[in-house]
Amino acid sequence: MTALKHKKYYLIVWLIPCLLIISKLSYAQCGAAPITAATCTGGNGAATNGVNINGGNTYWFSGGPSTFGSINLNGGTLRVCGHLTITSLNYNSGNLIIESGGILIVGSMSSLNGSTTIINRGSLTINSGFTMQNNNNYIYNDLTTSAMTINGTITINGTSSYIINRGIFTVSGLYLQGPAGAVCEQNNSITYIGALTNETLNSITYSGNGVPACINVTSSAKLDADLTSFSKIGICKGSAVAMSGGALVHAGGGWGSATVHTNCSSCATILSLGFTNFTVAEQSSSILLQWATNQGPAANDIFYVEKSPDGSVFKVLTTVMSRANQNSYVVNDAVITNTKIYYRIRMQEQSGASIYSPIVMVEPTSAAQFMIYPNPVRSDNLINIVIHSAIAETAYLALLDMKGKILLTKTAALVKGSNQISCDLPGLEAGIYTVKISSSASGNLYGRIAVTAGTAFH
Repeated sequence: MTALKHKKYYLIVWLIPCLLIISKLSYAQCGAAPITAATCTGGNGAATNGVNINGGNTYWFSGGPSTFGSINLNGGTLRVCGHLTITSLNYNSGNLIIESGGILIVGSMSSLNGSTTIINRGSLTINSGFTMQNNNNYIYNDLTTSAMTINGTITINGTSSYIINRGIFTVSGLYLQGPAGAVCEQNNSITYIGALTNETLNSITYSGNGVPACINVTSSAKLDADLTSFSKIGICKGSAVAMSGGALVHAGGGWGSATVHTNCSSCATILSLGFTNFTVAEQSSSILLQWATNQGPAANDIFYVEKSPDGSVFKVLTTVMSRANQNSYVVNDAVITNTKIYYRIRMQEQSGASIYSPIVMVEPTSAAQFMIYPNPVRSDNLINIVIHSAIAETAYLALLDMKGKILLTKTAALVKGSNQISCDLPGLEAGIYTVKISSSASGNLYGRIAVTAGTAFH
């Protein structure tokens, strides 16, 4: 009996570290982000230019657009809910979180030397490359709507450094010489890589419900080890991609078990539903959007028509329910809000899988246009109106409710080119409101804003 007890004890002692290892691998490779979404309030207050965010500190940023010269992240947490540009981010350790609807642009960022976590639920752009070295560096492109762009090369050489992508991830170069499974692709995620170098067996892993993930390699691939053991990783390889590396002689040509599509121009050919046509054209006083799919979607799938002033951050303009066996759809956008307008369509199937159309830009010919942000907006916030005017003139702004009652008026002197006007909202109830801009040269222009009562709306 004593011997049996000892055997049980040794078995438990042996299992505990094994379970810890399994738990750590699951967390590191494909697990959920370790910090849940939150609002930008409380903590140590609003971040300021040059702030040192030390261990135990939580700073946040909302509003904007604003630019900080530098921030030092030394073990604490920076949460971004607004539109912020940081010229130089000195990232020693800690947590960088971009919440849904937040926009962060980083000019240059230091390498990640351990104990760093980046969670992007909105839009993150880093205009420099960096290295993920030492231990415990994690990047989560956390939602299907998350967009992350790295204008440089990411090198992964830390023994426990990982990238988890559930949305759209774009990187100029990716150098994989870290652990197996250093990059985890969720079902229906899209990763654009300019130059790919892989030196570790099975650097890319897959987690999902059976819908493929797409990796679009656009420039070159140097494969010194097989890339993945998952057939649900779809490789979109363009005809001009330069191939090299010792693994090219392996079965699979260095891609491992991935499903490779040669002469591929778009991830739409890999994911379950593709767009065969998407056109945007200006009408007399509106924008007409037309699109078609390569197969008739099931009834009650959803098309999200999304709109952006800059081609980076998109908001849902409207939704369209699909009809069984109908391939073509049309939407009219009556609110022209900027000199350049970008559109895309997100098709979401009932399974939860989704795919994006190409982004299409139109530049309306009207003499003056305007954009409003944030939109939607909280009732306790302010709105910013950016107006592009062809001449110097005086403009008159009016805010109206849906019955046409004027709630706010403002006069602004416009210069030729871009102008910005900021307005505090006069204690509005939640609802839809009209913004009217009038001038002698441009006539009347109209836009709408959605107002929510004190709670962020996305």
